[in-house]
Amino acid sequence: NPVSGRVTFDPGDTQKTITLQVQGDLLEEADEGLIVTLSDPQNATISTTEGSATGTILNDDFPPPVIGIESVESGAEGDSGTTLLTVTLSRSGKDLSEETSFKVSVAGSGTDSSNAADFDSASLPFVVSGSFAKDAETATVDIPVSGDLVVEPDEGFSVQLQDPQNGTIDLDKASATGTILNDDVPPPVLSITADASAVQNEGDAGATLFTFTVTRTGDTTGQTTVDYATTGSAVNGVNGDDFVDILNNPVSGKVMFDPGDTEKTITLQVQGDLVEEADEGLIVTLSNPSPGATIDQASATGTILNDDVAPPVLSITADASAVQNEGDAGPTLFTFTVTRTGD
Repeated sequence: NPVSGRVTFDPGDTQKTITLQVQGDLLEEADEGLIVTLSDPQNATISTTEGSATGTILNDDFPPPVIGIESVESGAEGDSGTTLLTVTLSRSGKDLSEETSFKVSVAGSGTDSSNAADFDSASLPFVVSGSFAKDAETATVDIPVSGDLVVEPDEGFSVQLQDPQNGTIDLDKASATGTILNDDVPPPVLSITADASAVQNEGDAGATLFTFTVTRTGDTTGQTTVDYATTGSAVNGVNGDDFVDILNNPVSGKVMFDPGDTEKTITLQVQGDLVEEADEGLIVTLSNPSPGATIDQASATGTILNDDVAPPVLSITADASAVQNEGDAGPTLFTFTVTRTGD
């Protein structure tokens, strides 16, 4: 198949064809030019303007597509079953007419790293396979995340692109990270604290309100109950007489949190009086929380401050002059002193 030779025109011929056989290949290369030139005519002359002609071998080969990871979805794990987090990949190139397959390796990542139990997998790393359809510029694969009810930090994971078929990996997009978001909340936790009014004077009559605050943290979406009881402190403790009508104003009972509630107040009605007595201590204690709830700070103390003074007390004592001679005539003064203490 020579690329040079001689063309012969027989009598009457006006046109002849020169055929060159170009070798096809799979190499990406520039378009290539060629020139066919006439020379050494016999019984003829060569045109001064059309003595040669050019052709171009057009490149029809392209590099394989380049693939990379564009994004990794972060999301809540769910309470049970499997939640799918999506990895989105891109593909670019001049020829996307064929399918490109690949694999994604999944492993733990970061300080709070995920582990095999967080995925629908027996171990880490594990591999998920995917592919780009013909002519497609994007593809996705799903990472299966296992739901649970465990309160834990958000956990990181990484994805690594590997083993492409009919494609190469963009090294700047070869890996990425995602986060499994914790969607579990701790169970309700209850605590009691004494308000400022839990230490005050009792008053002389009627009711003085002593208050304590019960707080709920953790899961506040449901209803939570807890019992409370009031007792006297070990030294100078209160008793039932220190409160107003405890049958109708109980010093023990139940606190109920409705969904969304985070704080409740316990109010004790202390009976005012005019009796001088020592300061008296009281303790409010939480117990018996509803199922699933726990108690952190179980008790708080208060003090009923005495604001009464003793009634006046009168005493008499003999002065030194109360023992003396009577004298011979006229009055002799004997004196005694009367004192008042208390109010």
